[in-house]
Amino acid sequence: MQSEILEALLCPDGNIRSLAEAKYEETPLTSRVLWLMSLVTGRSESDSDDSKIYFLNLSNAGARMCCVLLRREVRTVGGCVRNSTVEEVSESIDMLRSILGPLLDAWQEPNVSSQDSGVTRLIGHVIAEVCSSLSLLELISEASQKINGNGSSCAVEAVLQVLATLAKDITTQVEPLRIQLLYLLSTLAQRCPSALWHAHILSNNGVFHIIHMYSISFSNDSDSRKCLLLVSIFDVICQVAIASQIAIQQEKEQPHGSSNKNAYLQAIKMQNNFLNSKPLYELNIDANSPATNIGKEYLGPILPVLMTEFNNVINNQLQNDASYEQIRSFLECVSHTATTSPSLFGGDSATFCQLVNLILCLAKSCESNLSCDNPLNVIALAALEAMSSFLQIPCLREIILNSPLVFSACLHGDPNNNISSIISCCAQLVVYGVDEDFSEWENEPATLQDDPLWWEGDETSSHASSLLETFLKQLGGGLQTFPLILPIVERLLVSKSNNSWREERGALALLSNCITAVPVAFTQYVNVALQAAIQKCQNTCVRVSFEAVDLLAKISSSYHDIRQNHASHILEAVSSLISSRCTRVSAHASLAIISFCQGELEEDSLNGNESENQCSLLPSLNALLNSFINGPISDSFLEICKGSDSHVPDAATGNIAVTTHAVSAVACLATITQSAFEPYYSYIVPKLLVCAGIGLNIDQSGKINQFHIPIADTSIARHEIVTLRGAAVEAVSIIGQAINSEEMFRPDAEKIISIALPILHHCSHTNDDSIIPINKILAALARTATTMETDYLPYVPSVLPHILKRLDENADVSFQDGNEDDLEGINQGESNYDEDTGIETFTLALPGMGVKKLVLNTTQIQEKTMAARALYEHANALGSSFAPYAEQCIKSLCPLIVFPYSSEVRTTAAQALVPIFNAASNYSLEQGSKSFRQTLPGTAFLSIVSSLAKQMKEEDGSDAEALFILADCASEICYSSFKHVKEVEDQLFSTDLNCIETETFVSYLISSVNACLMRRDSILKKLDPDLFNTDEDQKSELERVLEMEQNILGELVNSIGYTLKMMRYEFISIFKKIVQPAFCKFLLEKECDVRARVASVCLYDDFIEYCGPTAASEFSPELLMGIYHYVGEKFDEDNADLKRASVYGFFQIARNAPQCLMSHSSIEVLVKYLLEIARIGANASKKEEIDDVCLVEYSTSALATLFLFDTQSISQMKNVDLLEVLQIFLANLPIVEDEDVAQFCHLNLCKLIEGGRINLTQDASILLRVFGEIAAAVVEGEQIANPHTCVLIANFLKEMQKQVPDHVMKETFSSMPPSSQSGIQSLISTY
Repeated sequence: MQSEILEALLCPDGNIRSLAEAKYEETPLTSRVLWLMSLVTGRSESDSDDSKIYFLNLSNAGARMCCVLLRREVRTVGGCVRNSTVEEVSESIDMLRSILGPLLDAWQEPNVSSQDSGVTRLIGHVIAEVCSSLSLLELISEASQKINGNGSSCAVEAVLQVLATLAKDITTQVEPLRIQLLYLLSTLAQRCPSALWHAHILSNNGVFHIIHMYSISFSNDSDSRKCLLLVSIFDVICQVAIASQIAIQQEKEQPHGSSNKNAYLQAIKMQNNFLNSKPLYELNIDANSPATNIGKEYLGPILPVLMTEFNNVINNQLQNDASYEQIRSFLECVSHTATTSPSLFGGDSATFCQLVNLILCLAKSCESNLSCDNPLNVIALAALEAMSSFLQIPCLREIILNSPLVFSACLHGDPNNNISSIISCCAQLVVYGVDEDFSEWENEPATLQDDPLWWEGDETSSHASSLLETFLKQLGGGLQTFPLILPIVERLLVSKSNNSWREERGALALLSNCITAVPVAFTQYVNVALQAAIQKCQNTCVRVSFEAVDLLAKISSSYHDIRQNHASHILEAVSSLISSRCTRVSAHASLAIISFCQGELEEDSLNGNESENQCSLLPSLNALLNSFINGPISDSFLEICKGSDSHVPDAATGNIAVTTHAVSAVACLATITQSAFEPYYSYIVPKLLVCAGIGLNIDQSGKINQFHIPIADTSIARHEIVTLRGAAVEAVSIIGQAINSEEMFRPDAEKIISIALPILHHCSHTNDDSIIPINKILAALARTATTMETDYLPYVPSVLPHILKRLDENADVSFQDGNEDDLEGINQGESNYDEDTGIETFTLALPGMGVKKLVLNTTQIQEKTMAARALYEHANALGSSFAPYAEQCIKSLCPLIVFPYSSEVRTTAAQALVPIFNAASNYSLEQGSKSFRQTLPGTAFLSIVSSLAKQMKEEDGSDAEALFILADCASEICYSSFKHVKEVEDQLFSTDLNCIETETFVSYLISSVNACLMRRDSILKKLDPDLFNTDEDQKSELERVLEMEQNILGELVNSIGYTLKMMRYEFISIFKKIVQPAFCKFLLEKECDVRARVASVCLYDDFIEYCGPTAASEFSPELLMGIYHYVGEKFDEDNADLKRASVYGFFQIARNAPQCLMSHSSIEVLVKYLLEIARIGANASKKEEIDDVCLVEYSTSALATLFLFDTQSISQMKNVDLLEVLQIFLANLPIVEDEDVAQFCHLNLCKLIEGGRINLTQDASILLRVFGEIAAAVVEGEQIANPHTCVLIANFLKEMQKQVPDHVMKETFSSMPPSSQSGIQSLISTY
């Protein structure tokens, strides 16, 4: 090949460039490397002289291209380790080592660096890539030993060669080359961290020796370059520290004796994922690490020099864009290093505090200029970002909080050291970092593709807002920060300056930041914020009114009491802006109403109280809906949306966004008010159907025509119309579901179907999603199914294939080639999202592979989520009628449980499986199935739950919501299977499940239990005031997560328990092998987590109840010992569940292994405790007066079982009055909280009557009351008495009519509630 080929690759003519690329690619890899090297050195392999003219006959652009290609090929050589033989690897290592020397010669050639320093830098990249590829190639130990008989590292030797070259005559190097030296050191640390670190050690701190020599050499350089040089040295120090951590970690995790591929992948993981392997809150300072020592020795001396140089820049002595860029680069390096190697900074507190002071000085740089265009804003934001990074890493945050001077400087500033409060610095940027031209903002139409809070000129303010929220949260919470921020807000709200609109807007934004960051602490100020927001809604400046609406939205979604007490004022203020002249304000007003409704829905989900939530909205409902009917969904407004020729397209675009948000807001109002929305149905739904058909025509044959819309001449406008249609169709279905009136909604439900089916058919043939988004169509159909129920069945065959198609599509994820430009402006592994295409890209520089891009089609992933939700709604609505489709759906959903690219896909797929599994189970029961294993639920059970359990083990531990959903779904499916088995195989005690697979499933669950308990332990420690000083917001969040973890633990234990109950005797070996060893310890540990105790007691209870008397006798002593240890602890909310589980366990022992009680030394203490609890119920006039009915009933049942039902047990125990036990038993009947316990006790009640222990005549009054309440519950469908017991009770009632005096019967009967009276009559007539 000739140099002309290289120049041809740069040719703008595509044909010439294609021919050159083809010619280049057809050349073997090794030949390409050698050819490129000949261009670098200016000589071929056949040249005998030593003369070298580097990049001979190449332009600067050609030289750069040569270096870029060479770097790529060297990476490819490194990648060959995956599929190469030992001999091939040896040859590759030989070649790379042979080119390293010439590359170093070229790198230090003065002529090269003086002509184009960029070429020198690119050569440095190639050198680093050679070392990186060697580090990968030598992973094959045999190859390394073959080349280096002593077993030394090829990569380390290569790096040593580089360091030796860099250390030669450093003082005589030309100035451009000296800065390239630092770039090369930094690149080496990033590309081959382990090799660099070991070379650094072998060369006696060679890297820092070079830096020291270098710092001496540039002491006389021009001041204009010192800033760049110092920043570069700082970067090298940071990169070397990070490299040391990677090297140490790689030595720990290096797989010995692994395959080439595994070793290669391990190296890739270490060098690219190490830095992001832990969340920030798990990072710690290792006092003995090399990074700590580096920080102590090398950071301290350089920080004062940096301070001086930076002050020169900030004080305009050296002010220029390049200097600003260097300071910004320094600050970004600080942020990156803090989040990857905190030991470098935090190992020495004094040095770290010095660094913090330097950053605080830079944060103040913007104070002198209040313009949003102030170039120093970039420096200030970067400094504040660095401080934010420090504060989000607990180990660094603790140093700041425990250093009074530094903490005070952060909060209050330090004038003596030219430091301002970071709270005030942030506030200034929030207020004044917005576009000063509010009229342009006002006239810009609202669009659906943009974030309503985002504006091109507001980046500084938006960034500062997010940082301020971190500072409010991490610098002591509201207690410390409110005295600083609230006076600023107060001053801004009453401002009369020329910037008053910016200051008023800024004040409202600061209040929003407070609510977002520390909502609990802000509670005492929220009423003041509310009044300010309501007042500013009517401000003449739309930017102020927009911010006021946003503040009202945050208040509404965050504070339940405010919604309840001030709903009318909030909604009145917001509704007044629904028809604002500014479409951005109007659209945001609708979003505020949605926030209000979402707050109500969240509260409803927590409390299950709908009526209270409805009351807050009902008084304002009429005014709200009228504001929409007369505004965004009025006929005149919709005409503008249609884009009639008399209207301006831009105005129509803004109105489409307004109408779309209004449609969603109306749907939310219907969801909250439900039946109260019915009077408005006929006014609103027809308008929504008009929106659904804008620009759309479906003829009788189902053919779809989209007629011309004047505004739809851009991709944005088309997107707006399509989104409006989708929102309208979905809103109609939401309203129909909310009002719960099939008669009213049925005609419109059929209209939805008539719109949806042709579109689904059209899209299945064209993949055209530009009519109505398919996810909206599927969601609307799912809600329609919920309303129509079985009447919807004829449409399922037409709808289901479209749902399954989206579930079955392979994930649109690709691994593509990237280039150096793709890495510019982003950190390694960060994502770039394209809103237009829905494509998210992660760019990585992988050793041996080059720059690669992981490309995710997030739109497709979202469609999978929506499809799974649609499947859930269909199965849930149709019940067992959906069973014919269950097998196909399970087949599509199961792989998505482990879908690697989205937790939302995993969780929605898991949730959809539950109603589908239930549908199949109920259907098989309806068909009279006699064997669980031979049904679809039986064959699918273990594969589903094992996938769920395995994914729980792999799921991110910090994603508590995803973990809970997976655990809950597993529990639901286990419960459904248990019910099925109990129904069809109650007498067989056999599920024919594979015990090995079941054991694997249970082991996964136990692994998740242990992980959950570890997370809970960490949270409980943080809540301990003796260990951590947490503010009220931190405490609230920790308590929320702790409760979530409790729920996760509960569902995990339920899954084990239901599997145990289902398998019964078959589970004994599993219990002994893995369950008992994991949970027995919690029975006796006094200091363990109370939820762990509850879990262990519950599992022992289930085992003793379901696994037979022999097993019960074996393990009852362990449970009794645990119960005795803590059953008498103080009654409080935390251990109420523990007491119930313990007493229930005592009841089961009395029922299944009473002989264990007879020999237990603590029996008298336990019985005394049970009597104390049972007397509480006996002394109450009605059950509603008892605090814990379940505990009383379990205690009563245990006592009755022990002393009344089993006459051969220990009924002669001293100090136990059997008559009192009988009276307590009768007084606490009927048992209603636990159906199984109730059936057992009520049957034994009948046996006591039959045996003469209870007299029908003497105890007529109490028995009639008990029988009446049992009968009333049975009539209501509660299974607290089995049919045999009902027959006995009916016979007793008939006997009582004969034996008991009429006046006693009549008097007792008349005093009973009507439900008991009718229950007795029903029982007698039925049985």
